[in-house]
Amino acid sequence: MRNFRGPCVTPGRVSPEEIRALQKALRCSAGELARALKVEPKTVVQWESGELFPTKRHVDKMRELEGLEPDDSLDELEQ
Repeated sequence: MRNFRGPCVTPGRVSPEEIRALQKALRCSAGELARALKVEPKTVVQWESGELFPTKRHVDKMRELEGLEPDDSLDELEQ
């Protein structure tokens, strides 16, 4: 069970903190999150630093990922 209050990813712009909270909740690396979102790992790192912000499509996918349990495979969502 996850140990945080409420959703990691909120509607609208996603903050670097929310990206990191999602990764922590899913127990995944930037590379694993990037693969699940079909972006380059560099892009996730830029989101984490606040250099770039994810598009609505990526935010929607993050909300979908947020519903997973930490032990679920992110590979299932890559299809």
